[in-house]
Amino acid sequence: MRGCSQAHLVQTEEDEFFIVKARDNPQHSRVPVNEAFGTAILRQLGICTPEPALVVVPPEVLAPEVCYELEHWRKPLQPGICFGSRHPGDPRQVAVYDFIPSPLLQQVENVRHFYGALVVDRWTSNSDGRQAVFCRATRKSPFRAYMIDAGNMFGDASWIFRDAPLAGLYFAPVVYERITSLDDFEPWLTRARLFPEAAIDAVYRALPSEWIDSRPDLEAMLDRLLARRPRIPDLLLDCRAARPALFPNWSRPLPRPVCSGPGRKGAAQIRAIPK
Repeated sequence: MRGCSQAHLVQTEEDEFFIVKARDNPQHSRVPVNEAFGTAILRQLGICTPEPALVVVPPEVLAPEVCYELEHWRKPLQPGICFGSRHPGDPRQVAVYDFIPSPLLQQVENVRHFYGALVVDRWTSNSDGRQAVFCRATRKSPFRAYMIDAGNMFGDASWIFRDAPLAGLYFAPVVYERITSLDDFEPWLTRARLFPEAAIDAVYRALPSEWIDSRPDLEAMLDRLLARRPRIPDLLLDCRAARPALFPNWSRPLPRPVCSGPGRKGAAQIRAIPK
């Protein structure tokens, strides 16, 4: 498959198809971890993204030609547990498109899910542009967008939240044309700000131990991620302020009050809400 991590399309013993990313991929070894947490966040917020799975790639299925293509040499794919993302339909029958023209983008049945994805990408400091694929049930059906590729969330391999205001945007601004205010980011904005810590803990406990190169680093990153929840509206406003032309119908927001700290009061209010 295309992309820096050079994912592979695999067929399982159950005749299911997954796009798999291994820990030894050329991008970085933390890709499967980022994919696991990023996909879980998208799904928890109700954003359309393929179903995740742990896919075991045994050594006997790895032919010599199953390799990573590097600049000057080829590196064999290693067997083991990979992060799997279910292919949206049987690839022998369902066409999946990386890109569709702007007139068709406006007709995507769940185009507003790009708003929810922007909430996630600003919160998680996705250092890559928003990636999506499109497919439809029949030739006359509208396209449906599936948000993919969480490998560069959480500041990519560094796990440092840099907050570049234009990172995480989809390359075609037509998907954002109907945004008029922060209200258009609902219900995903509220779901993100009230994101349950238990959902993060569940992913953490399910991670294969061989994926984790440093538990202290991972746990520190997750603590910072949860502490950022009250800042999400401001991160969205920063994005709009950095490139207003991308949001032609988003009216100028009211000035934000100056506060003494990075949202700690807001964080306390969020934590005080009963579960």
